[in-house]
Amino acid sequence: MSSENFVHPSTYRDADGNIAPENREAWMKSMEQMSKDRFVEIEGLEVLRQKVSDCFKREGVNHEDNCKADVEAYINYMKEKHFFK
Repeated sequence: MSSENFVHPSTYRDADGNIAPENREAWMKSMEQMSKDRFVEIEGLEVLRQKVSDCFKREGVNHEDNCKADVEAYINYMKEKHFFK
C-alpha cells in the first residue's frame, strides 16, 4: 500500500488464522488503512475513466488516434493497482 509504516493485516494472525486479543486494535487499524488506500486507488481510476470518456466524446470518429495515450494510461493504472489480472 502507499502508506508509510503500513503493516499488512495478515501479520496479526497466528498459525491457526486467529487474531490474538492484544492484536485486535492494530489489526483493525491496518484493515482500515488498507480500505482507505483502496478507495483512493478506485477514485484515481474513476478520474482516468472520466478523462477517457471525455476524450471519446470530444474526438468522435478520431478517438482511436487521439485518445490512445489516455486509454493506455487507464489500462496501465488498472494493471498497476491490480484491478484485473
